[in-house]
Amino acid sequence: MSSMRHLLHKDTADTPVGGIDMVTIRGACANVLSLSLEELEENVPLASYGLDSLTSVRLSGLLKQSFDISVTQLQLLSSFMTGE
Repeated sequence: MSSMRHLLHKDTADTPVGGIDMVTIRGACANVLSLSLEELEENVPLASYGLDSLTSVRLSGLLKQSFDISVTQLQLLSSFMTGE
């Protein structure tokens, strides 16, 4: 069930989970996946945390809006990790 937490609570989807600092890319990833920063390892692909096509759209938009970074869904769903 924990790998699907990002699919729940759509009304609070843009609210940081557990006080996560959204000023970092890692924090944005953790927020979209409904994880704490401690749960998100930099050497693990985001898809391993439950990132799917829908959440990759949200994350891509958030990265563009907050950090002016263009990342495609395919890049997010590939084996790239948050540390890369």
